Amino acid sequence: MILGTIRTVAPILIATPIGLGLLASPGVCEAAEPAAIIVDSGVVTPSTNAALRYWRAWIFLDESEHATLVEDGLDGFGAHGWAPSPELQRLIDDNTDLLTRLERASQIPGCDFGVEYGAGLEALMPHLGPLRLSARLLGADARVRLDKGQAEAATNRLAGAIRATEHMTHDRVLLSSLVAFRTFEPIDDLVRYGLRNEVFDAEQRRVLRDAYARFRRFDPFNIESCLMGERDISVPYLRRVLSGPEGAARLVEVTHIPSVAVLQELVDEGRLRAELEQLDAFYDSALAAWRSNDRRDALGRLDDRVNDGVFGELAKFFAPASLSNVAARDEEMTRRLDETIEMLSD
Repeated sequence: MILGTIRTVAPILIATPIGLGLLASPGVCEAAEPAAIIVDSGVVTPSTNAALRYWRAWIFLDESEHATLVEDGLDGFGAHGWAPSPELQRLIDDNTDLLTRLERASQIPGCDFGVEYGAGLEALMPHLGPLRLSARLLGADARVRLDKGQAEAATNRLAGAIRATEHMTHDRVLLSSLVAFRTFEPIDDLVRYGLRNEVFDAEQRRVLRDAYARFRRFDPFNIESCLMGERDISVPYLRRVLSGPEGAARLVEVTHIPSVAVLQELVDEGRLRAELEQLDAFYDSALAAWRSNDRRDALGRLDDRVNDGVFGELAKFFAPASLSNVAARDEEMTRRLDETIEMLSD
């Protein structure tokens, strides 16, 4: 399932993330170059789509190291006094070639992982876990290099981490943007750590500034586009599934909604069309609230209206929840982004 802020629904079903382990053997990443894939935007090649470069690296990764990395404090690499555990340091040292490949993949502006949006809530996003892990590990390596006085190498790793985070915002669902929020913060902390300690020269600040410039000037985390995307994904899917045989039961199985009775009642009483129209109207209201001057308050009021049943029963289950919190987080991260760009320009 791809909607990350759905109400009363189990956490999103991302296909088992590939954790980050050791390279199988020296030079193993010299595997054949993927020729091309077909995505919504057309046929793309590794020279135009970073996704193909990322997959080329990830295919050799082992998920066994993932939990250890998290436990060893990978998320804290932007904090004062952070140092890698021996296990994490070994992982970084043993995967220099892999990290360089991830850094190079991030240099390609376009990134389309070919998510099967037509599958609706059943679509999988197996790239999101590895992409976040890649950005974090690039950030951790950057911190190690900064503390060793290797400013140029650290800058390149940091720029790669920033660009990989921006690639998360290319998806059309809120979950990816929410993951980008979490990924961006420690990376931005590390850039500021370097600026406070005056370790970047003018050229290195330019490299970092160019990486930040990858983010859109307006709506850098792509929230408005994700709201439109989620409507395009969820409403047709719900119409298709609930109109089919045993549709309510299938939806309960996919989403883990506690009871099939409410959904089946909508179908049995011929209310499905009206309910879908109300859910569609919710997205109209959400987009209007997002574009308003009092975004957070407007979205908070909208959330209350959903809970009160103004947009029907389906919206209670399937409308994205807590959009006012999303707005607050977006404002915070956008402010940080703008501030750091200004700091890099001084």
